[in-house]
Amino acid sequence: MSAEDRRLAARLFNEARDSQVPAEEFARQVRTLIGHQPARLRDLMSLLMSVASADAHIDQAEDRLLRSIAREMGLTARDYEESAAMFDPRRSTDASYAVLGLTRDATDEEVKKAYRSLAREYHPDVVVNKGMGEDFRKFADEKMRAINAAYDAVKESRGL
Repeated sequence: MSAEDRRLAARLFNEARDSQVPAEEFARQVRTLIGHQPARLRDLMSLLMSVASADAHIDQAEDRLLRSIAREMGLTARDYEESAAMFDPRRSTDASYAVLGLTRDATDEEVKKAYRSLAREYHPDVVVNKGMGEDFRKFADEKMRAINAAYDAVKESRGL
């Protein structure tokens, strides 16, 4: 995100935190702001899930709210599942594929290509070189751990 977009996003976050306005309204504003960057919307969803799972569990009410926010941001059910899988990619092989943005019918080459692409985007060294802040570097560390765990699980299931 540009510096201006980051300022707007921070303002929206602060307003949402301190407001009685439903979270879905802020999700629509975020969609307007960065809807042209679906990867950033998915990252934001992952960050929201990280907050919701801080107590090591996302309860039904949190899940409903997060799904509603995801819909308002224009994310698909698959986008939501990919974000959720980040927090426990080894819970199932399907979750591991979801972290990589794939399904079980992907070829071995597609699996490797997806892993390399995600690693290029989220590797902490790359994030630091792009001038991202410390908070995003921490997020990238978490995302990279999930990507690596998912890739390891998929490789193991395929005997690679």
